[in-house]
Parts: sequence; C-alpha cells; structure tokens
Amino acid sequence: MSLVKVHDAAEKALAAWSGGADAEEVNALLAAIPLRSPFKPLRLVLKSLTGTEDPERRRKLLDMIPPDSAFGSLADAAGLAISGDPLRTADSWPGLRTSARTFITEAGGLPTDRAKLLIEIAEAERHGPDAVLDILRRNAGRLDQSGLRAACLNLLPKAPKRIGKFERRFGPLAPAERYVSMPWWPDW
Repeated sequence: MSLVKVHDAAEKALAAWSGGADAEEVNALLAAIPLRSPFKPLRLVLKSLTGTEDPERRRKLLDMIPPDSAFGSLADAAGLAISGDPLRTADSWPGLRTSARTFITEAGGLPTDRAKLLIEIAEAERHGPDAVLDILRRNAGRLDQSGLRAACLNLLPKAPKRIGKFERRFGPLAPAERYVSMPWWPDW
C-alpha cells in the first residue's frame, strides 16, 4: 500500500474519531492502516481511545509507542485521558499545553463547559493562589457548593488580599477562620 493511501486512511480514521463516530466505525477505518506503516502509533492511540476493554489493555497499546515517536506526545495525552484517575491527570497538567489539556478532558468524556473550567483552574495555578481563588469565586455558580467555601478558605492564608472578596461571596469569616487566614499562620 502506498504511503499516500496509508496517510488518507489515517486521516479518515482520525476525522471519524474526532467527529464522534462509534468505535465500530473507527475500528473499521483503522484496519486500513497497516501495522508496519509510519501511522501504526496513530492506529494504536485511536484503538486505545475507542476500546471498550479494560484500561490496562488500552494502556498496553499505548506502551507499544516509542516515546520519541512523532505520536509520542499524543500517546501520553491519550494515556492520561483513559487513566480514569483525575488526580493523576491533574498532577500531570503543569507541563502540558492548553491544547493537550483540552484533548485530555474531551477524550476523557468531560462536558465542554467542565473541561474549560478545569483548564482555566490549571492555568490559574501557574499564577498562584490569588488567581486560583479569583477563578473559583467567578465560577462559583458552576461548581459544587458543598466544598467550594472550604477550598477557597484554604487558599486565603496564601492570598490574604482576597479576604474582602471572599467575604462578599461567602459571608463574613468567623473569628477562628479570620485568625487562620492571616498570612503569618503556619502552612501545615
């Protein structure tokens, strides 16, 4: 099979997956990509993303892709997307570009608005607790309210200039909370 035909087959499979085609349709298109072609890594990535078998089997498909492959970064992002472990995924985000974060959240099945918010929070972390607190306050209506106040309260010792904004959003701090929110309070 010529490289042009293999490229076309890879392009069709990727377009079908990106367009939300079901696994059966994508797998049929993947079958047109020979295992000995330069697009084998793409075939393995898409197979892992459309697979219904256990995550370990899907992970093994991605492990077959050499890290220095042209598709190595895509394989890493796909691995995070299928991990099913949000803490592992979030821990891996600081070194990822926004496009990789978007891919991971969308491939992992998060709704677009939740994915966008998660990316905004990750970006804010690069700028410190003040920025994270601002993002959480601005998006308070879209977040689970049960832990939001506590999460913001935990950020206050590192963002004491935001105490006024915190109180406008969540109400006055209790005396003990105000004491703990002071910047001199030890970071345990």
